[in-house]
Amino acid sequence: MKVTYYLLFLLILVSCKSSEEFLDNTPEIDLFNYAYFNQEDSLVLGKTIIGLTELGNSYDAQSIRIPISYPGVESITTFFSKDSIITDLLFTYQSTFEFKGTLKGYIDDFGKPEVVESDDLITYKWRDQKTKFDVLSSFSNGDTLNYSILSLSNSNRFQTRSYEYLKKFRKDPDMYDLLATSKIWSIIGGIDEGLKMGVSSFVEVEDSSRIFDLIKANFKDIALFSYSKKYLDENISEIEFEGISEFLFEEWFSEVQYRMDDYTPELSIEEYAATLENSPPEQLRVLTILRFVRANNAGSFFLELEEANARSVERIRASIEGNEISSTAMSVAERQQKIQQYEFGTAVSFLWALEILSNDEINRISELYESSFGKLYVDSYSKSLVFAYEKATDKLIEEIENKN
Repeated sequence: MKVTYYLLFLLILVSCKSSEEFLDNTPEIDLFNYAYFNQEDSLVLGKTIIGLTELGNSYDAQSIRIPISYPGVESITTFFSKDSIITDLLFTYQSTFEFKGTLKGYIDDFGKPEVVESDDLITYKWRDQKTKFDVLSSFSNGDTLNYSILSLSNSNRFQTRSYEYLKKFRKDPDMYDLLATSKIWSIIGGIDEGLKMGVSSFVEVEDSSRIFDLIKANFKDIALFSYSKKYLDENISEIEFEGISEFLFEEWFSEVQYRMDDYTPELSIEEYAATLENSPPEQLRVLTILRFVRANNAGSFFLELEEANARSVERIRASIEGNEISSTAMSVAERQQKIQQYEFGTAVSFLWALEILSNDEINRISELYESSFGKLYVDSYSKSLVFAYEKATDKLIEEIENKN
C-alpha cells in the first residue's frame, strides 16, 4: 500500500522493460521542477530553503541529507547556493530497488530520454526550460550505484558523475534514518489538527485563531521529528543502534518494506472492511496478522498517542483558563479494553494493506520485531513520539503565557 507521507516526491515506481524497448511514441510532458517536502515547508528548485536545516545531516555548508521513508529511496540530499537557493536534489536508491521500474515510470511521464553510455556509467537525460533531470547507474568492480539528480538548468554541481564521486553521498544509516523508517512522517502529519479539535471545545472564539496558529507553529512536522530524534539520541546507545540497524536496514527487510509501501489494494479500506462479515479471511491469516500487530505493540502505541494528545489538550486548557491540570486515569481493565480495540482496528488495516505479503514473510518480520533489538526499536520510537508531544506542548504553553 502506498502510504501518503508529507514527504511526497514525484517519483514513479512501476515495472519496466529493458532500455532497448523504449517507445518513440511515449507522450511527453514538461518535467516537474519542484518536489513537495510537506504541507508547510517545501523543497522547491530555485526557491529559498525553508525550515530544514535542523532536520538532516550536512555533507558541507551547502547541502542537507533529508531522512525519509519512501519506497526504494534511500535518501534525498538537497543542495543550495550561498544565498540558500535550492539548486539540486539528489535521490539515492536502495540496492534492492527495482531501478528499471523507475525508468519506465519516468519514460511514461517525460517521454523518451537521451541515453549516454560509457564503460562505468549510463545516464538517462530529460530537459525542459527550467530543469534538467538525470537518472543514472554508476559501476565499479561489480558494484552498482543508482541515483537520480533533479537540478536547475544552470546548475553545474554534478558535472562529475564518477562512481567515486557519487559514492560519497552514500553513507551508513544513522538515527535520522532509524526514525524515518518508523513511518513517523505519516503519524505526525495530522497531530496539530487533532489538538485543534480538542482545544476548540473550550477556547473562546476571539482567541481561537491565535491559539490555532500557535498550535500549528509548534506542532509542525519538522519540530516533532527533531524532538523525537533528540529522545532517540539520548536513549539509544551506539551498540543498541547497531543491533537495531542489523535488521532494520538489512537488504531483505528493505525489499519487503518496498513491496509493502508500493502496493495499492484494489478495494479501499472501507470497502474491504465491509466484506469481512460475509467473506472473512482464513483463521491462519488472522492469527498471522494479529501476531504482526502485537509484535509492533500497535494497541499500546495508539493508546499512548491518544493519552499524549489528551494530556496536551488538558495542559493547554489549564494554561488558557488559569486552572489546575486535571486528569482521570484509566483502570487496568479500561486500558486493556482500549488496547484490544486498537489492536482489532489495526489488524483490519493490516489485513487489507499486507495482502501482497505471504504468511511466511509476515511471520519473519514479526520475529524481527519480537527480538530484543526489535522490541527496543518499537518501544523507543513510540516513546520518542510521546516525548515530542510533551516538548512541543511545553513550548506552546510558554508562548501562550508570554502573550497573555
